[in-house]
Amino acid sequence: MKKYCFNCNQENDYYVKKEKVKHVIHGVELNIEQDNYYCSKCHEEIDGGTIDDELKTVAIAYLDNYGLSYESMISIRKKFNLTQELFANVMGWSNKSVVRYEKGQSIPQKEYINAYLELALNPYNLFYNLEKKKDELKESYDLIIERLKKSSLYKNMNILLFFLNKKGLYKTQINKLAFFSDFLDIKNNKKQISSFKYAHAPYGPVIDDFDEAINDLIQANIFYFKIDDDDKTIIYANIKCHEEIFDKNELFIMNDVYKKYGNLTSKQLSDISHDFIGWKNTKDGEIIDTDYAKELNV
Repeated sequence: MKKYCFNCNQENDYYVKKEKVKHVIHGVELNIEQDNYYCSKCHEEIDGGTIDDELKTVAIAYLDNYGLSYESMISIRKKFNLTQELFANVMGWSNKSVVRYEKGQSIPQKEYINAYLELALNPYNLFYNLEKKKDELKESYDLIIERLKKSSLYKNMNILLFFLNKKGLYKTQINKLAFFSDFLDIKNNKKQISSFKYAHAPYGPVIDDFDEAINDLIQANIFYFKIDDDDKTIIYANIKCHEEIFDKNELFIMNDVYKKYGNLTSKQLSDISHDFIGWKNTKDGEIIDTDYAKELNV
């Protein structure tokens, strides 16, 4: 195979050298290693790869500079079970932009990069953004909610909202209400309302990585908190629970759990959970096996 050399004005053999080339993309300076082609006769640089190949290499390096890739952008959207069009609607972008980004046909501006990074760091930001745009989204809002029904993250958030919409709750209280609901659903219906895992803690079963999830929800403005006179944290909700994402049996269980235990103190709920065999048979920090659900008596 030969390539045309404009210096020699003819097709010649060529060789390839990997070299660092400076590119400035959206104000970001990148030194990218790429294949450069040289004429074997005069040793001048000649056209080698296609422009598309070069642009793709630059785009990949630019995204990598922020810890992103075209594949990761697709993954972020799919985490919410949203189509490209519905994702664009929530984000306030054009559908064309999302399509071009996911196909690697365009390099996102910094504002779009930041939005993807925020969702990667804290996906609850999308849910808050959705509620802010509810009136603007109109009919597509219901379509988005319908798609989010299959998002475990969204359902996890809403089981907490279900109880917090009734009143502010201490961390121990919200943990126990969610735990009772999930394990009763497993016991009665062979499934679990949320996808939370529950770990052994001194005050009874708690949602695994609970503090991290609560902090993310607070940072996304979905929850807020107050400190009581004893320096204990009370969690409140900023948005409404979408009860329609739960089936009839799930709503029955959650309502029944709140009716029985919603007004108990943290200590009372901890004492009840300490009688659970699944808690007794595990050590601090260990995940409680859902097989123990059949032993739950609440």
